[in-house]
Amino acid sequence: MELPDNYKRNFADLAWKARCNVSDNAYDQMKYTKDEDFWSLKVCRKRLFDISGIDSINIDCCRNGKYPCSKLSISADEIRNAIGCLAFTREYKEMDICPSCQSP
Repeated sequence: MELPDNYKRNFADLAWKARCNVSDNAYDQMKYTKDEDFWSLKVCRKRLFDISGIDSINIDCCRNGKYPCSKLSISADEIRNAIGCLAFTREYKEMDICPSCQSP
């Protein structure tokens, strides 16, 4: 599928955000330095999800995690390995306290 140039530019900016660990707020502030074709983070993600068929899910995680857990489909084990504690899914779904570090 060939994408229009404005899609390519906005998706390139989104990839840069992910590679450089740019905050959501800082990304959205780029609108002051870009032309009118710059999409907000919300719009960019929606368009990416619309054309790819991928959707995001929110996962409750231990507060001591190193990274936010709003990731694309990923298993609890993969999240636990990535952040050092755990996600409150599957057998941990009903827990309020992390069994690894005792954090909420």
